[in-house]
Amino acid sequence: MDIILSVRQLSKQIRGQAALDAVTFSVPEGSVHGILGVNGSGKTTLLRILAGLYWPDAGEVVWMERSVRPWNDSAWRSQVAFVDPTVSLPVRWTLGDWETYGALMHQRWDGYRFRSLLRQLDLPLDQRVHQFSLGMRMRAKLAFALATRPRLLLLDEPTTGLDPVVRRQIWQWLVGEAADSGASLLVATHAVDDVERLADSLTVLYRGRSVWSGPLEEAKEGFVKLVVRPEGRTPLHALDNALGWEKGGDSFSAAVERASLDHVRDQLRAVGIHQVAVQEHLPLDEWFRLMMRKEGYAFDADESA
Repeated sequence: MDIILSVRQLSKQIRGQAALDAVTFSVPEGSVHGILGVNGSGKTTLLRILAGLYWPDAGEVVWMERSVRPWNDSAWRSQVAFVDPTVSLPVRWTLGDWETYGALMHQRWDGYRFRSLLRQLDLPLDQRVHQFSLGMRMRAKLAFALATRPRLLLLDEPTTGLDPVVRRQIWQWLVGEAADSGASLLVATHAVDDVERLADSLTVLYRGRSVWSGPLEEAKEGFVKLVVRPEGRTPLHALDNALGWEKGGDSFSAAVERASLDHVRDQLRAVGIHQVAVQEHLPLDEWFRLMMRKEGYAFDADESA
């Protein structure tokens, strides 16, 4: 797959704090690329730079092998659409007003597609948007974004606040529509299950840094899960390569980098544990927990192992 977007060493300070610190990743054309991170990791700042709402302090954005400045590059902005929970067109307008605005402001605007999407999503053209539910507003914003015929669709937590059934329906619809049009999706979220179900590749952000980036399957294949049943008070917390041992019944488990597996087994044997179960195909949520623990983020306070 050809690379359509490359972000290189992108940095941004906000109020004296590093919101982004040398973030680097690439997005293949026609793919879904997840930006995964806990709250405050820099996801929104990154997407707002790419949407042209912020400008970076350093770094480069390369679009189709051409260096661009999203904040003042009209050719770039004509091919990119941005959807997030807070930025929106006026809610006192009807969707008919949104359609008029889209035709005036977007050179690639497709009014026929906009009305077709509204019918698919059961959205009224003549009702004021402030009367819509949260789910209806998000569907309307997605329809508007897709009607601009973007080559790249930037999505910042687009299903926040929606129930699981509606969220899944929106994702299925959105990915299908994007695939039909050939658009690439860049999705910023902290919902690991959405990324695992939808993304082809991902980048993990933590405190403004890109701590991992690559194909989704490569992430999961790089780690395994160990399960042991120690006797007595074996000091599992002292093992340096298996981060975050978790207790479940009479066993303990931990995610371990595949390259460290032999070393961890040697450590376990040294403390008297010889029976070790190895589970392949680590689920993405466990892999993500490992990445965050490795960076110093604790999901819970139970470190008693």
